[in-house]
Amino acid sequence: MINKEEGVFMVIGVYANLERDIDCIQSKKLVGLFEGRGIKCVVCDNASKFFPMNNSPMNDVAQIADIMIVFGGDGTMLQVANKIIDFNTPILGINMGNLGFLTEGDHDDMSNVVEHIINSKYEIDNRMVLEADIDGEKFIAINEVSLSRSRSEHTVDIDIFVDGRLADVVTGDGVIVCTPTGSTAYAMSCGGAILSPGLSAMQIIAICPHSLHSRPIVVSDTSSVLLKLHRSKLNVVSVIIDGKQCLSTTHGVNVSKSDKQFALVRINEDNFYSKLINKMNGWNYVSRRID
Repeated sequence: MINKEEGVFMVIGVYANLERDIDCIQSKKLVGLFEGRGIKCVVCDNASKFFPMNNSPMNDVAQIADIMIVFGGDGTMLQVANKIIDFNTPILGINMGNLGFLTEGDHDDMSNVVEHIINSKYEIDNRMVLEADIDGEKFIAINEVSLSRSRSEHTVDIDIFVDGRLADVVTGDGVIVCTPTGSTAYAMSCGGAILSPGLSAMQIIAICPHSLHSRPIVVSDTSSVLLKLHRSKLNVVSVIIDGKQCLSTTHGVNVSKSDKQFALVRINEDNFYSKLINKMNGWNYVSRRID
């Protein structure tokens, strides 16, 4: 356990995805910019090879850091956020990936990030988080929780209960429950609506439903959603959390709003919709180039 030194008014935590930030070239630049302004930086120990005198385990860094800066894409942001969410440490992402819906800065303009942080010209955007109860074991999801048939050739039948009442029965590949943050991720690819991050809501979307009626359902964040395995040929199905953590169940999963929050640092004046347009135009441009 490390403690914030007396007289130090700000500590910046740094996590680098070593597959994105090769040899920590960009994170080294950022640390140099902050330390050149008298700001202490502590780097997560996955990069200890590149920061031998200035690293600590991620949990220790999160406990003393005023802001955790993450080098990577949206997947890296979710990975770090899930690990340190108990400490409520705000996270700012430097985009080293392709999409960057959650990231806020670019590696070619890090001086702008440093200036905003040092001069307190940033806001904290607290996002809703889900809690998944799987056979009595609880997990946190920032984007989504899905119940799916995994690699089986059979479809799966899932009963959807909202606050204890049957809302739908889905036959298909599975069902997603997502947050507004997750509505621009896997859920959108499955035909879900895009939800404003500030909404107090959850969205339920069928994955490749074998029906003509299935439509996304948006419910209050005070609701409890139960996805229950129903008369399936499968004995075991998969619960996938934020596209990474995969568990097995023979029953289903209960999803509700967590009392935790995902704290994002915002330095840009662009709102959610302008970012959405920019990202969508980027995707459309790529698709036109391929055509």
